[in-house]
Amino acid sequence: MRFSFGSDNSVEKALKQAEKYAQQGKLDNAIDEYGKVLDANPHDRNVLNTVGDLCVRAGRNDEAGRYFVRVAERYESEGAIQSAIAVYKKIVKLDGTGPDLTIKLADMLRKVGHISDARVQYMAAVEAFKNSGDESRALTIQQRIADLDPENVSLRLELAEAYRAGGLQKEAYNAFVQAGQELQRRGRADESFEAFSKALEMRPDSKIAINALADGYAQQGRLVEALRMIDGLLTKNAEDPDLLAILGRTYLNAGMLDEAEETFGKLLRIDATRVDAMLEVSRACIEAKQFDRSMAIVDRSVDALLATGAKKKLTAVLKEILRRDRNNIGALRRLADIYTRVDERRNLVATLNSLIEVANRQGRKDVATESLKRLMDVEPDAALGEIAKPAAASTAPAAPAPETNFPEGFESGPMLMEWARKVPSVQEYDTPEKATHQAESAGAMSEYSMELADDLVAEHPEFRAARIKLLEELVAGQPKYIVGRTKLKKLYVEAGMKDKAAAQCVELARLHEEQGETEKAREFIAEAYDLHPSVDDLSAQATGTPAVSEERVDLDEMFTLIEFNKYFDREWRRAIRDEKALGLVKLEIDAFNDYLDTYGLLSGDYCLERVAGALESELLRPGDLISSAGGGVFLVLLPDTPENAVSVVADRLRGRIEEMRIRHEASPVSDVVTVSLGAAAAVPDPKFSSDTLIVAADDALLQAKVDGGNRVVTAPLIMD
Repeated sequence: MRFSFGSDNSVEKALKQAEKYAQQGKLDNAIDEYGKVLDANPHDRNVLNTVGDLCVRAGRNDEAGRYFVRVAERYESEGAIQSAIAVYKKIVKLDGTGPDLTIKLADMLRKVGHISDARVQYMAAVEAFKNSGDESRALTIQQRIADLDPENVSLRLELAEAYRAGGLQKEAYNAFVQAGQELQRRGRADESFEAFSKALEMRPDSKIAINALADGYAQQGRLVEALRMIDGLLTKNAEDPDLLAILGRTYLNAGMLDEAEETFGKLLRIDATRVDAMLEVSRACIEAKQFDRSMAIVDRSVDALLATGAKKKLTAVLKEILRRDRNNIGALRRLADIYTRVDERRNLVATLNSLIEVANRQGRKDVATESLKRLMDVEPDAALGEIAKPAAASTAPAAPAPETNFPEGFESGPMLMEWARKVPSVQEYDTPEKATHQAESAGAMSEYSMELADDLVAEHPEFRAARIKLLEELVAGQPKYIVGRTKLKKLYVEAGMKDKAAAQCVELARLHEEQGETEKAREFIAEAYDLHPSVDDLSAQATGTPAVSEERVDLDEMFTLIEFNKYFDREWRRAIRDEKALGLVKLEIDAFNDYLDTYGLLSGDYCLERVAGALESELLRPGDLISSAGGGVFLVLLPDTPENAVSVVADRLRGRIEEMRIRHEASPVSDVVTVSLGAAAAVPDPKFSSDTLIVAADDALLQAKVDGGNRVVTAPLIMD
């Protein structure tokens, strides 16, 4: 009979009696006495563990398991995961504990990154469920095993077949798609084709499978089969935009430009937002050296594309024409028109200068004159330089272009930018304090000139515009230079440019916050609101870039995986030589296949472009590199970045994607698009290969996905 103790003496007495019984081999009696102690202190780990051991000696394994579970749960609640794992290992060795505790141990091993050990325990649970005839639970655990090793295609296909045999159509479909995508990435076309074919059997309307099969048919030269498959589906729904997009790309793959243009034209009549599709035809025309036709397509698409923020895609097409035909006046004129419409002054000036030069060479005086007038409106000094140039056919020596005359003490624009390039980037230093010291020490090179300029502006207000321009160039080249930003903010205030001054205040607040100077940051935020009551979107103005939510990146313009791997290997060798840390982040859009199935392939492309744009905008240093790995997966390389900084960057990327609020109703993680990220850093040693870092990031990403997504998991630092 058990009772509650009213004093510590009673507990002490029971403990002594229990120990005495244990020494005498009276195990049942000892267990009863320890039970009384636990009535008074139910969470005492030592007593729980002791009672569990006594139960094992007494052959009471089921009871022992219950005591050990209480010990493990206590460790787990205190965050002592490794200790909890040790106890669970002891539990699963007992006979008759059942597979549920084995799964519990596997889950905990997975959480701490012991993937191989977790796999062993999951396999034991699968075997136990199969022996008991519980095929459904066996399949559930097999799915967890497959998730532990996403690149194990054989396991994924085996699981898919098991799902299909068990009548689990949805699960079988997902497994076949995942296997097909992995086989596709590995270049195993025939096996990929077979996996996607089986996925299509499970879900005949799967756009993912249809698209993959159409590409596969086209690559194998089986165009008739591809068209027959798509036509058969279109007979059921002749205005399905995704199917039309797939059909159009199939025609493009076959070089049938007329049919592709007609198909995409029909697509646009059904869904005007899919104007990107026409650029695919435009690019194909470039490959066929049909430049005029490519530009005609651009002309028809320009309004819609600019309205959706796809300026980079438009300019990429025109730049590709100019790469192949550098004297193409039509492409230059269209490029200038786009830069005018999006108000990109520097790019416009450069394009107009090129256009004037090409038009002069070709004797197109009308075009040259028109372009020169536009240049004079945009950049009078640059236009004067063009007027001063001799005609292309003249043999007279070229007259020097007039230079802007700055008063003594003013840096010239080129001189200032050369200085800015020499100032080390703040991100190249281990601590904000060192970075600030280095930037401000380098900034002392121009401080004397700045002081003279301040005096001159006070005496001659007409110099203020030149001063502002120079400081804007300085800040653009060295965005973390606080002194320069502070002076620029002051000039904006004096010039009555309150919105720009407020934008600088926001950026200065962010920089001071990064350095831990919270009070200064608050002062600048308060000043920003005083200058401009609506400061929510001013951070973008401070850096001269549009808001992240409006940025999109053409995935075709990003580094390919081959290019990324070459760059990665080079950075790995450099990190070994310089003994510096190298960071890698691998991220994946949560439930991206569900996004594609819900919203369609073209919406998926748009989502990827927005995500890529957001990621690119968050990478501040020139050496940082991003690449798309396909299937909603991106790789981010961070040279000279220690472990703690890699995790900070990764979480900033995660937060930025979530803030975009891209709708994703099919996601089990959130109602908006989110990403899971695996972060890893290494201080490389010649005994390691670069694969070490990739595997670490892969494992961390897997853990982030297993833990529920929309999170960062950082692998342990890899070093010698």
